[in-house]
Amino acid sequence: MILQGQALQVVDAQQVTCYIKGNMLLTRRTNILFSEPDYRMLKTLSEYRNQTIGEYVRQVVTTSFKKHKTKTTSTAKLFQKMRNLAKDMNTKGLNIKELVEDGRRY
Repeated sequence: MILQGQALQVVDAQQVTCYIKGNMLLTRRTNILFSEPDYRMLKTLSEYRNQTIGEYVRQVVTTSFKKHKTKTTSTAKLFQKMRNLAKDMNTKGLNIKELVEDGRRY
């Protein structure tokens, strides 16, 4: 059983450490450099909310990205768009086999 906040270690070809936070598996790590005033502000805000700086930054990033959520299109819709575009193309006289073989050279 894995408890919240507990380090999960998996040994395969290499050792990997993951953390579980709530219902998220945290597997990516990054380093961010802050100016001293920005760091103090983050530290103060995270302490005010009883969070670590990492938890606070993740929360801010998540809420910020929710505001700018990009529109996703399903694969089926993309293929349908491609088929619709191909309907208007004049493919008479094209040697498809020759085009495929030419493309494989690169």
